Amino acid sequence: MQEDEANRFAADQLIPPGVLADFKDRSTLSSVSILAFAEEIGVHPEIVVGRLQHDGVLGHQHMNVLRERYEFDR
Repeated sequence: MQEDEANRFAADQLIPPGVLADFKDRSTLSSVSILAFAEEIGVHPEIVVGRLQHDGVLGHQHMNVLRERYEFDR
């Protein structure tokens, strides 16, 4: 339970719930709107996509083009 509470606190610090609600109410979810919103609130677009996916607003397969992929040498 404390971990869930800590995760919610961290998510809300990155993107306050009211700000996110306003974005969802006023925007059609597109890569352009997500990029503009991320810049407006000062976070990486990947944070916005991850939050929308986690909250069930976007499917986990949607907008992944805005997420960075990392490759590690082994």
